Amino acid sequence: MPQPTPDRDKVLKYRELKTKLARFGVTENSSRGKGSHRMFIKMLEGRPVIDFVTCHNEGDVVSRKVVQHVREKFQISIQDFYR
Repeated sequence: MPQPTPDRDKVLKYRELKTKLARFGVTENSSRGKGSHRMFIKMLEGRPVIDFVTCHNEGDVVSRKVVQHVREKFQISIQDFYR
């Protein structure tokens, strides 16, 4: 039986967020970003959309608000994101 989609975002580890975003064509540009900030980029309607996430290591926990912000910035619905 399939899991019901959540009505709000979940706390995720950074590596889980990166994996989920990769399914939607969002890539991490590891040569950019400075210090503990990681840069994600995706082309939407012919324009690059860029967002940064703070991460000290792959196991860091990313808050619900950050997950929601990133998901909305790249125009990914909550149902698709948690499928």
